[in-house]
Amino acid sequence: MFGEDFFLTLLDNYFVQEKKGLLVARGDDCALIEGKSFALSSDLFLEKVHFDLRYFSLEDVGYKALAVNLSDLAAAGSWPEYFCLQLIWPRKFSLEQSEELFKGMSQLASQFKLTLIGGDLSQGDTLGLAITILGSVPYRFLPRKQAKEGDLVFLVGEIGLSRVGFLALQAGISGYPRSKQAHLRPRPLVKEGLILAQKNVKSLLDVSDGVARDIFRLLPEGLGLNLFSDLRLPAEVVSFATARNLSPLHLALEGGEDYALLGVVEASQVEELLADLPYVQILGEVSKGAGIYYQGKKLELKGFDHFS
Repeated sequence: MFGEDFFLTLLDNYFVQEKKGLLVARGDDCALIEGKSFALSSDLFLEKVHFDLRYFSLEDVGYKALAVNLSDLAAAGSWPEYFCLQLIWPRKFSLEQSEELFKGMSQLASQFKLTLIGGDLSQGDTLGLAITILGSVPYRFLPRKQAKEGDLVFLVGEIGLSRVGFLALQAGISGYPRSKQAHLRPRPLVKEGLILAQKNVKSLLDVSDGVARDIFRLLPEGLGLNLFSDLRLPAEVVSFATARNLSPLHLALEGGEDYALLGVVEASQVEELLADLPYVQILGEVSKGAGIYYQGKKLELKGFDHFS
């Protein structure tokens, strides 16, 4: 057996304590941060709900638990600064395995110079993490619900890959390497979010539950999306769907955990947006009437839901 002090020492080995603006670091009852505006987000990451240890390594778990929080900051135009970690550690796991988890998480923390400032530790029957993350807002905060009819909806990143990766990993299907990587280790688009915060972007969110569901969290009530006909879908999404007589478009729109950025921009600002982010894809136009429309027809889509 090993106790809480072991975990605290391990955290010190993997995560820095000092940072400009951090007046009291972890180890006290509360951290103290010099006063300024922060974007704040929190996410749970639970075994048998969000990940399956049959194909997730503990490094993957640590990495993805932090990545999904970083994606929230990206969607707000925020730069990551601090995070808190709440960890439920299963009794059956060994000391060496705990180090694997922190190794995966620290890869991202080091990349963004992200400082762990506190949290809590306990034991349980299954592995569970809850992370609260804080980010500075160097340019402007990007809210939701600012679109108007005639605006354009754009995408940074790719949709559908994570869903294909999940289905392939669950079923033990070989191949689809980009999809499996997208599911196990999504890349948070933090730098892209900062670029968008400097443009005339009206709204932004990260696609965690699929475009089919998240588009209505992005747009004001009563508005929908008229998809353009020349959409680019990832090759692995198309091949996976085609081999199983599924619709590639439906698979891409319904699949969750993409962690792409979905945004709204006025049509007059698209050229400037593409000049700095040429890989942005314009998905369609904001239209009256809730729903997603393609080639004149309303699509029947479900989206991703942890409770379904």
